[in-house]
Amino acid sequence: MQKRMLHIGIYAGVILLSWIIVGLASARLDATKVRGLQPVLLNEENNHFLAMEDVQHLVREIQGRPVEECERREIDIARIEDSLRHNPYVKQAEAYQELDGDLVVEMELRKPLARVMYRDGSGFYLDKDFTKVDLSRRYTANIVLVRGLPYEGVSPRDSILSPELGALEEMLRYVDQSRFLRSLVSEIVVGAEGELTIYPEIGDVIVEFGQPKRIAEKFEKLQLFYHKVLNKVGWQKYRAISLKYRDQVVARK
Repeated sequence: MQKRMLHIGIYAGVILLSWIIVGLASARLDATKVRGLQPVLLNEENNHFLAMEDVQHLVREIQGRPVEECERREIDIARIEDSLRHNPYVKQAEAYQELDGDLVVEMELRKPLARVMYRDGSGFYLDKDFTKVDLSRRYTANIVLVRGLPYEGVSPRDSILSPELGALEEMLRYVDQSRFLRSLVSEIVVGAEGELTIYPEIGDVIVEFGQPKRIAEKFEKLQLFYHKVLNKVGWQKYRAISLKYRDQVVARK
């Protein structure tokens, strides 16, 4: 019995000593300076809403000074993540400290789907979650421009107030999924009673799309017309193409 108690005592002592060593090492580590900030933009690609220097500036504002002047224990990870997640261009953010002293900030940026523009030049982006995103002073995304909608503000970001804009969601997503349509559709103008007109990126042939209904059927007819007709007779032969009517394409010279 005494031998067993001795073993238990030794085991408990070893655990306690380990905790003390780990605690001292952790305290010493927390008191060391942060070596630097390592921003990671997970989906930068052609999306330049934020650059590396923007992330450094944002984190410096959150901490109140450059992270290199901070001890590791002074870094407020939760506050950094929360502040970055409230940035209009950031979809998700995660921050953590590595053992080598670096503060790593990983961010997933919002991906623009379309840009809504009003007559006075104001507007917003719609991202791929159909969330409203502020326009950027430093970056203009090369995506579909939507005009002719009744005005609505950027807030609330996760709610579309205009029925006309809400009706465009399926169409905008369809265009985004097609490389051909992304390269073709430059601008969508919403006219009277929600009738849509598409202005192409290439050529002067406007497309009278009609109501945002039968999306796949209309775009399939448009692609066939481009490939089988315009590529043969030339892109200057017609002034407008109408997709309003079921089972036919009407072209006007």
